[in-house]
Amino acid sequence: DALKFARAQRAKAQARALRAGDSVRFSSRGNVYFGTIERVKLKNAFVRVGNASCYNVPLNMLEAA
Repeated sequence: DALKFARAQRAKAQARALRAGDSVRFSSRGNVYFGTIERVKLKNAFVRVGNASCYNVPLNMLEAA
């Protein structure tokens, strides 16, 4: 329970730090992606990578670019 609570607190802190329009990066399956946040939800964010792809990424995976 303590680990779950700590992860939830980290996600909330990340949500307060990131806003729509911020440039971020995240890695998935060995690839590193750079994009712009379109929308921040409770524990995820929609990140637009390039012109066509949009990913639903957990806030814990995002880093400011």
